[in-house]
Amino acid sequence: MELRQKIFDFLKDPIYQPEHYLSIADFRALTRERFARFAAAHFFTITDYVDNPRRFLAALECLAWADYSLAILSGVHYTLCGGTITKLGSAAQVAAHVPAMDVGRLRGCFGMTELGHGSDVAGIRTRASYDAATREFVLTTPDDDASKYWIGGAAGTAHICAVFAQLEVAGREEGVHVFLVPLRDEAGRPHPGVRTADCGAKMGLNGVDNGQIWLDDVRVPREAMLSRLATVSPEGRYSSALPDRGARFGATVGGLTMGRVLIAGAAVTASAIGLTVAINYAHARPQFGDTLIGDYLTHQRRLYPALAATYALHFALDRVKALLAAPPTPARAKAIHVASSGLKAAASWARIRCLQDCRECCGGQGFAAANRIGPLLNDMNVDATFEGDNTVLMQQGAAAELALGGVLTRAGAESLRGLVNDLCRRLGEDRGAAARTLCAGFGCPDHLMWAPIARDWTTAFKYPGKA
Repeated sequence: MELRQKIFDFLKDPIYQPEHYLSIADFRALTRERFARFAAAHFFTITDYVDNPRRFLAALECLAWADYSLAILSGVHYTLCGGTITKLGSAAQVAAHVPAMDVGRLRGCFGMTELGHGSDVAGIRTRASYDAATREFVLTTPDDDASKYWIGGAAGTAHICAVFAQLEVAGREEGVHVFLVPLRDEAGRPHPGVRTADCGAKMGLNGVDNGQIWLDDVRVPREAMLSRLATVSPEGRYSSALPDRGARFGATVGGLTMGRVLIAGAAVTASAIGLTVAINYAHARPQFGDTLIGDYLTHQRRLYPALAATYALHFALDRVKALLAAPPTPARAKAIHVASSGLKAAASWARIRCLQDCRECCGGQGFAAANRIGPLLNDMNVDATFEGDNTVLMQQGAAAELALGGVLTRAGAESLRGLVNDLCRRLGEDRGAAARTLCAGFGCPDHLMWAPIARDWTTAFKYPGKA
């Protein structure tokens, strides 16, 4: 809580207030400046990804309250690129990159997705061949289908990329491995053999410069392959602590787990923001006489189930965080993978429905960007396919959850039931008061809410200059 409060206080800087009138170029520049200031404050270190995952998650979760473009650009840098280096790299590789990444001097991106391969990571076609004569890896994009695509930060922000590629050593295929590839220098000049293009304007999240990457026989030193799980000797001999190729692949792509937990957390945060805005508005706004819109059953049926679901997802998320913080075991790693996959899908789908209902329950005011719901709907829509298509992830998570007997679902439901019962005892049958108390329980920082209708809608829209 202390770390969260420090970051929330830091986000009081006016630079983090919403700006709805910027061009895409200006929004990207603002997002980079916001990121630079946050990184320079050094609230945490990337090695917390392994050493203190609760601290790591707490720091990055705060950014979703302010701006989702900032949260995603930071997540790609710290979680996907930095976390992959920390988890799959040697001690020397971590020491060589993480200190500069911690404070934003070295900015990273994550090169997994290809134009022709999204969910099918094992089928990616970027190649990395070892040249024993020069002790280098040669990375190649064989065609446009194999280009890295939708890579956050690749169009202009990132200096390095954690590139996933099929490794070939002495004519033998060894599967997917990760290589640290320089994209551009500090002045923005491209590294020899690296070509990038901008993915262009998107339906949201336009503060992030998503890009496409081609590698034209790019040579990197032998030390560029992350080597905690596997190594290639100077002479060209491959060895791995995980001889089973399937187990090695699972460990290599395991870095997605933390990102999925952060996406689920951001979905809960966005739902909390939308519900806080919509429920406070509903119990202040009369319609058809003196009746508050929040007193109509149709209004309650749209908002209150979403409120309950958001709390249930919050409790399930806490359960996954506890698993992440516990000593690692193979069984626990499997549980974390399936839980984070299912929770990411469930939370982001629930957030889509929740924010749409919140927007409609606020009428025309829900359409105003100042009230946050619309921008959140657009910016976060990508989460349904980002870091795993929700349908594919839910198939993985649902099968395992059924095998586990619904442990996570029961834990969330039991915690929610206790909370609601306690509120009912204290608040009687006043549903509106109970709902607003539940919204207060989300802990939305006042200075990050901004939405005028969540404060006092009767004074939010006075004519400028009117006393």
